[in-house]
This record gives sequence, structure tokens and C-alpha cells, in this order.
Amino acid sequence: MQMILLYPDGRRVEAVMLAASQGRMRVVVRNQRDAVELFRMGDHWISDRGDAVELEALVDDRGNGWSDFCRQFGEQAPAETRYAAAGD
Repeated sequence: MQMILLYPDGRRVEAVMLAASQGRMRVVVRNQRDAVELFRMGDHWISDRGDAVELEALVDDRGNGWSDFCRQFGEQAPAETRYAAAGD
């Protein structure tokens, strides 16, 4: 699944999800050597460096997006993406 991660400083990075569960996600970030581990804490994803990370966009190679991710992992899409996901 391809994704865009948004960091608190406004930086957006492209990433590819390697594995995920309800509380943990491992992604490869463009132009970084090592994979990044994200952990779910309440309503937020936190990087292995302690940064809050927002999942700004998710799309897999079949065109599935937020709604499919939320169904699979039992999460609610962020408010700003729910409208777009309704068309999935």
C-alpha cells in the first residue's frame, strides 16, 4: 500500500507499507535506508523516533484507500479524509 505521511513540521514523505496491525505499522520511506516503525497511541501514530505522524493518504495497487484500511484495522479515517473515502 502506498501512502503519504505528514510530520508535525509540515514535511510530507512518500512511503510503502510493508506490514500492519491495529497497533503497529512498518513502512519504507522514500530516500531512507531503514524501514520506519509506527505505533498506534490512542488516536495517533507515533514514529520510532517519537514523532507524531499523520497518515495523509493511503492507496493500494487495486485503488483501495482509507475505507478499506479502516475496515481491515478497525479504525476511523481522519475527518478530512472521510468524505474522499466515501467514494471508494
